[in-house]
Amino acid sequence: MKRNVLMLLTLAGLMVGTAAVALAQAGASTQPAGAAEWTAVFTADLKNGKPADHWWTTVGEMKFTDGKLVMDAGKRGRGEAFLFTYRFPGSCRLEAVASVTPKQKVEDAGIDLKLNENAAVGTNPFRGYTFRLNAKGAVLLRDDTPLKSVGVDKFALAAGKSYQVVAEQNDRQLRLVVDGAEVISVQDPTPLEGPGLEMVGLAGRGGSLSVEKLVVSARKDKLADVVAPVAVPAGAEITVAGVSMCERACAVDQNQVEHNVVLFAMDGSPQVKSQVEAILEKFYPDRGLDCDQAKLLLEQFDKNLKYYLVPGPLAIQAHDDLDYPSRAISVTGTVLEKDGRKWLAPTKIVYQGKDQPLPFKYPAKLMAPDKPWIMPDKPPITLAVTDAISLKCVHIPPGRFLCGSPYYEHPRWQDEFPHDVTLTKGIYMAEIPVTQAMFEALTGKNPSKLPPTGFNQRFRHKTPDAGGDFAVENASYVDIQTFLQKMSEKNGRKVRLMTDAEFEWVARVGNSGPCFHEKYLQQRSFVADGEGRCEPVRKHPPNAWGVYDMVKSGWELVSDYKLDNIRTTQVDPQGPTRKEAANHGNGPLRRTKGGAFYDDTHLNMHGACDESGDNEEGLMIFRVVAELEPAAAAATAPAK
Repeated sequence: MKRNVLMLLTLAGLMVGTAAVALAQAGASTQPAGAAEWTAVFTADLKNGKPADHWWTTVGEMKFTDGKLVMDAGKRGRGEAFLFTYRFPGSCRLEAVASVTPKQKVEDAGIDLKLNENAAVGTNPFRGYTFRLNAKGAVLLRDDTPLKSVGVDKFALAAGKSYQVVAEQNDRQLRLVVDGAEVISVQDPTPLEGPGLEMVGLAGRGGSLSVEKLVVSARKDKLADVVAPVAVPAGAEITVAGVSMCERACAVDQNQVEHNVVLFAMDGSPQVKSQVEAILEKFYPDRGLDCDQAKLLLEQFDKNLKYYLVPGPLAIQAHDDLDYPSRAISVTGTVLEKDGRKWLAPTKIVYQGKDQPLPFKYPAKLMAPDKPWIMPDKPPITLAVTDAISLKCVHIPPGRFLCGSPYYEHPRWQDEFPHDVTLTKGIYMAEIPVTQAMFEALTGKNPSKLPPTGFNQRFRHKTPDAGGDFAVENASYVDIQTFLQKMSEKNGRKVRLMTDAEFEWVARVGNSGPCFHEKYLQQRSFVADGEGRCEPVRKHPPNAWGVYDMVKSGWELVSDYKLDNIRTTQVDPQGPTRKEAANHGNGPLRRTKGGAFYDDTHLNMHGACDESGDNEEGLMIFRVVAELEPAAAAATAPAK
């Protein structure tokens, strides 16, 4: 199997390893296991090493103390880490001497040994094998599904007791051995192997995990498949600044790429600067981007301005911060090319932060306000709320755009993957969010005045908003449906929530460029603001299509359930099913859009709200759309 080879630097910038074959020749031990012969590829140095030398800690905290690896459970009730500098895309074996000290009851404690994992981030599905040992026995999970389990007659975890455990995947055969006794042995007809399924890790559940020995081995006949450290040649250093993320956040299929840190350059050496300028000059028109132009520009960044950070202590530290967001960083190091990739071996990384400004400046054309590619071609309509209250709705034409965030945009979150979306039908969208006066008139309720609960306690105003022209906040999904049904009945046409794609299409006025919040400062309102700045609707200028308050503090509820963006082309997307939706413990979540997160208001950012109206990022509001009459809708053709 041909593999891209990773590279590793010590802090001194010298060679620390070679390919796995060379390691074996240097005297690594072998141990037979059934018909296979295993060669030790990685042995943890628990006396002199540091966790950041090789380990990516995803949950909790890892430390080396008294010759042991100790991992304390984090806020999710477990501590978890993956070996970052070696990858095992095929058969592999993990040996450890480990114990766990429960935080409370031994029934809640456990040890996980992880093989062939993708170490999924965001709401993407977990894949891999997990051997889990606890007080009730042991279980082998394939992804999240039990493949084999045994009871206490085979094994029962005792608090604080050390166990010698061996977990292995040998083609189809999977085995767990504890203190020399086979506890689990089962065959998987379709074993998990290959790119993206190559991480080895361990976790302690419900307490503190202590590891006295840890060795990872590969089959002797498959050593060439192991992705191992190699030397980095000496060379002149350069500095490159840009937007960094895990490669899986910018890959169409994240299960086909590795957990590498990539950097999309926006500034740096004279050569890098000239590349950025030439690409933007050729591929970014002054009037902005349509869908095809936006996709072409992304291809140019991916092909010419993407750097891979050589795995090592600095890259691991960077990756720890990239579980979900992008980071703006400046990297100094040596550049080398291998297998068609540009690698940057870092000796220094500077992060944007509270006291550290953005390490590069976006060109002015990227920050220019969006110019619409298409304009509404029908007059607005007016929906009746009551005999005395009405709601103006603007015609929104159909069209095609690049939904989500381009890789070079910062801030950016990994659930905002850019993808081609076509909306085939026009709609009418309310020019403002639904106000308290409208909502109370139809439902008899005003949740904006209720005492705060849940996440809302962090954002709710100390004094309720005064006046019916403030947006209604944190209404329950049931009450919103009641409002929509009454609006539909009163107006003789279907009135509903907008979809995620419809919101973004309107907010961008059909443009496919990046959504930097600086582009929308004239439109920025403080509707549903939780910091004492709340104001009525329609107080600031609308966008070019005549829609108000699309850029604001509050988060607009859409009909889509919450999940990361699809990474393929979509037509009239409706979002994931209820069963697929993210769930943080209070039921399926729905997306919210267009709000402020620490005063960042980029329009392609996603929030999440449960059906009680409890939003995770700020105060939830909503607006309505009305569908065209059936005959008109059927005749509407998508715009180019």
